[in-house]
Amino acid sequence: NLYNHGIATLAVLEAWMMTGDPSFGKSAERALEVIVRAQQPEGGFDYTASGNHRNDTSVLGWQVMALAAAARGGIAVPPEVLEKALRQMDRVTDGSGRMGYLAAGEKRPALTALGVYARLLLGQDRNHPTLAGGAALLATEEDPEFPYYHAFYTAVAAFQHGRKSWEAWNE
Repeated sequence: NLYNHGIATLAVLEAWMMTGDPSFGKSAERALEVIVRAQQPEGGFDYTASGNHRNDTSVLGWQVMALAAAARGGIAVPPEVLEKALRQMDRVTDGSGRMGYLAAGEKRPALTALGVYARLLLGQDRNHPTLAGGAALLATEEDPEFPYYHAFYTAVAAFQHGRKSWEAWNE
């Protein structure tokens, strides 16, 4: 399950960065190879590496977090993998910055927050219209269907986006 794999990869990467233990580094590199191979041609990810062209935004988010952690830790991440992930996010984001689950136009506040955070991790400028639009939605929407995901992604997205976003949401 790539959803779980992304989370586990992130944990191994964090352990490696905190300890410098080479066994964590080797495990992280192997785990990242799975992520790179599992990326769909469109740039997203599905729950399995089946190559079925289904691009699930919630799975994409965890893979981006792992890939960004790898880059911070000095592990080479192919630039095209990150570029394709950003293009997939663009495909499922509408003009207001709202990100959908499988397509643009779906109102999924938790995924909008995930999109803001993932875009920041990928180095997109805070003032980019899509990112800024999504960030403006952080403090205005709730997600009764996925309240815990929403709280997590909104907290990290607002904090990383900057003081105004954080204060508006944290209020």
